[in-house]
Amino acid sequence: MDFEELCSQLARLEVCPNGSEFIRKGAGGDGGVECFIRLRNGSERGWQAKYVFKWDHLTTQLDSSMNAMIDKHPRMDKITICLPFDLPDSRPARGKSARQKWVRWKAKWETRAAAEQRTLSIILWDQSHLLSLLATDTPQYVGQLFYWFGKTRLTSDWFWANFKKACAALGSRYTPETNVELSLRQQFLAFARDPFLENTVRKWSQDLSGRSNDVLCALESANVNNVVMPRVKALKGSLETLRAAFQRQIPGPDSDLPLTRWKEELTACRNFGRQFHAVSLANCSDRFLM
Repeated sequence: MDFEELCSQLARLEVCPNGSEFIRKGAGGDGGVECFIRLRNGSERGWQAKYVFKWDHLTTQLDSSMNAMIDKHPRMDKITICLPFDLPDSRPARGKSARQKWVRWKAKWETRAAAEQRTLSIILWDQSHLLSLLATDTPQYVGQLFYWFGKTRLTSDWFWANFKKACAALGSRYTPETNVELSLRQQFLAFARDPFLENTVRKWSQDLSGRSNDVLCALESANVNNVVMPRVKALKGSLETLRAAFQRQIPGPDSDLPLTRWKEELTACRNFGRQFHAVSLANCSDRFLM
């Protein structure tokens, strides 16, 4: 019953045309659906929830619900089947996967409806879809997540509300003009993939491009008898690789930053620089002794 109610409440949040009526079926015979929306033109859209975790246990139950729906809701042209799991698509040597069986079952009922000169569309809300609804960053869906699972989602509204609480608690002690920026704030901004992070990395790339060109030009002009030119070219290639790494798109919050790659490229540049410095000193010493 809880799963049926959860799906019904999520169905209630669906955007519907003006003049539509949402109806939640009560206890007893559900007529093949847990709830449905009746549009102004009389057509209906329904939801059926099945708290079962294997497709082979579902077929009989779904067929029974579909028979009841077709009999008691002749104007229903769309029905959504809600399942608490994602259909496996492993392909056995014999038989069909659960995903293939769903596709075949769906086609069977849509074909039957068409044979009866009735339009019917069957939609699937599986575990992945239900989770994506609960992750929607709006107060309505956030409320569902907290009501059903007791979890608070860190949405933009949540951060803004807590920021306002902190400002109110500080009172006159907090003003934007006297606010002191801390390095910890930059870490949180980077964690949230604030535009600050992308702008900072872009500035690294721009600064690296300008300064490396000046350094390389100075090194090439100071080179004597092409003694260190191979190392200058190696350093130039390493700097270009580092700049290209900074220019790549910053991954979203669900992926790690390429810190390891950046460190590797920085280390390579530093090593080339040290080699150049050592060779240059040796070259200068030889000339002095001569």
